[in-house]
Amino acid sequence: MTTSTNQLVILPKKVKWQRASRPKVRTGCLTCKVRHLKCDEEKPTCRRCRDGRVKCDGYATPTKNQIQQRASMPVTGYTVSSLNPRIADTSIENCYFHHFHHWTSTQLTCCPGSSNFYLTYVLPLAHSCEPIKHAIIAVGAAHRFYMAGQETCSPLQQLKSLAMQQYNKSIQRIIPHMSMDSAFDLQCTLVCCLLFVAFEGITGRYAESIRHIRAGTKLLSSPLLINSAKEQKMARKLTEMFANLGVEASMFLEDTIIPDIHSGCLDVLQCGDGSDQPFQDLDEAASFLRKLDVETVDIISQTPYTYSMNDDGRIEMCTLEGPEKQELEAKWEEMDAKFEVWSSRFELTKKHIATWECQELTSPQLTYLNLQQAFWRMGMSCGPEDLSEPTPDTAEAFLNAAEIFSQRLITPGQPSFSLDGDLISGLSVVVWSCTEGPHRARALDLLRRLNRREGIWDSKEIVEMHEAALALDDPKLWYNMEIPGGVPGIDESWLFNYYVIGCTHEIQMPLFPTPDANIFLHPLERSLKATSLSETLSTYDEWANTYNQDVEKEEYVAPQLASQDLVTHLGTQISSAKILDAGCGTGLVGEALTKLGASNLHGIDLSPGMLEVAERTGVYQSLNVANLAETLDIPSQSYDAVICVGTMTEGHVGPEAFDEFVRVSKAGGVIVSTIRESVWQAKGYEAKVNGLADKGRVKVVARKREHQRIGAGVYAYFVVLEVQ
Repeated sequence: MTTSTNQLVILPKKVKWQRASRPKVRTGCLTCKVRHLKCDEEKPTCRRCRDGRVKCDGYATPTKNQIQQRASMPVTGYTVSSLNPRIADTSIENCYFHHFHHWTSTQLTCCPGSSNFYLTYVLPLAHSCEPIKHAIIAVGAAHRFYMAGQETCSPLQQLKSLAMQQYNKSIQRIIPHMSMDSAFDLQCTLVCCLLFVAFEGITGRYAESIRHIRAGTKLLSSPLLINSAKEQKMARKLTEMFANLGVEASMFLEDTIIPDIHSGCLDVLQCGDGSDQPFQDLDEAASFLRKLDVETVDIISQTPYTYSMNDDGRIEMCTLEGPEKQELEAKWEEMDAKFEVWSSRFELTKKHIATWECQELTSPQLTYLNLQQAFWRMGMSCGPEDLSEPTPDTAEAFLNAAEIFSQRLITPGQPSFSLDGDLISGLSVVVWSCTEGPHRARALDLLRRLNRREGIWDSKEIVEMHEAALALDDPKLWYNMEIPGGVPGIDESWLFNYYVIGCTHEIQMPLFPTPDANIFLHPLERSLKATSLSETLSTYDEWANTYNQDVEKEEYVAPQLASQDLVTHLGTQISSAKILDAGCGTGLVGEALTKLGASNLHGIDLSPGMLEVAERTGVYQSLNVANLAETLDIPSQSYDAVICVGTMTEGHVGPEAFDEFVRVSKAGGVIVSTIRESVWQAKGYEAKVNGLADKGRVKVVARKREHQRIGAGVYAYFVVLEVQ
């Protein structure tokens, strides 16, 4: 507008220039849609994706009334295009948020964009739930570092620090959500738990990954999740994912980590109506089969197997007889019938897919379901009780399906990570169960070429385990033995290494020691019964890689409780306090303190094997080998606090260690220690603490009896001392 002395003149609005355009095209491959690029729509995969060396996820499925009569429930997912491109606080955080968006999310699952849980649910939730945002950045950074491989250049090494910082932020900020009683907070907690599983799997910390799987699986039974019809689709997806992770972890550990089928949480999984109709879509087929997987693991977990030792010193499984055998056979017959129903419906679905005008016949989700179908067939051909191997035709069919599915995964020098399973675990089953040379050779060859990790199943680690076993004179004899702990139990077993070394160097030695030897004891019991320093050291070195998952099973809560005690007494000084973790082991205390705000941690332990695991946590400024029963090579008054958890027990560190803890602590410093109840008075710990207090060297701030290991019913005294 313009003005004169007494007049206001309204100028006509300038016409805004617009580009001539047509209505937006809604077709194109799913990958180009997610990347907001124009697709040339070439079939079966678009040229743009091929030229850009990007995996093409194919094309969305058109509506077919006879197949896709979708459920009427509301879909609570969001469109990926609605994401804020500047969600993170800094440019580097934003970079790895988008790495997760465009790369990690498509590797975590083979489901296409329209069914990809991470694209349709997790990413949008990051805009309203800060812990999820930080977890996404952590996973994205960790995945980028993982993709770089062993020859990672020094700038990328900074990703390890960034990933851990974001991971710890997410853990700290999800805690308030865990105390809220709402469906939204429960969903946020479960999504974070799922992302934590991915983070720990990518970084190779399998024990921590399994801990998160257990925690998430327990939360699935919450009435908030099950009874919320509005969020049923999200509940189903979460249940499917944790069920898949639990089944794979159960196979890995020979333990049971699955949703409680008696709680009703599996009711959200789709099973469809009618045994003679095709599935509505591939998602429904996957959901149906996942429920069968969980039911199968549940049957195995409830089977009353017993074990005995034969004359050769080998542990063998006893065959079931009578009513127990009949009941077990009836359960397996029922499972076989359910699978046949699923399989017939799946075959009908594939026939209909062949008529669709899209790329579904070669979609990753379909080839993955073909792989799962072949895995089931192979498993069904084995007897439920004995150690019979699968029939040659079912093993051949599985290997064919595995090779087809692997074609898109094998890229020289490029590792891949996914939370989907069945490929590596299935190939491992072929190696140990098939005596047919060609089948075993094909499975091993594929494992060597994969360079892939599926949750806690790593192709390189699995093939190394099998190659070591196959180097024995009688590999089948070894595979048939019952060794506690599943894959970790075999892979990290002192006995396994001992026997392989003996065979390699042609040393004559018995396969097993005498039946009453300590080798048959759980590592914890062996450590408590140790009679020498060297025996204790060797036990912990051997136990290092499975220690966390073993103590997790017994609900070892002492690290968390003791860390909370230390934070309570240090208060705001926790972030700057220089803390000595005496007997740090695998770093459980260090991780607990880091989550509570500590940043200047230093660890010492007797076992180099334990320290190697602790180093992988990334929370310690320094780690050194030290014997707590001797004078420590540490200057006096070096630390603001000393924490010692789990070492003051039978056969371990004696009460004299308190003298060293006082010496290396500054005046006014805090000492937190746990002492197992059984030795508190009997071994002189109570007298030592009272003596130091009587001499005025320490002030007893707190002394309480609490659980050390809930599952085993073990108590300890938690002592807090202030150095005078």
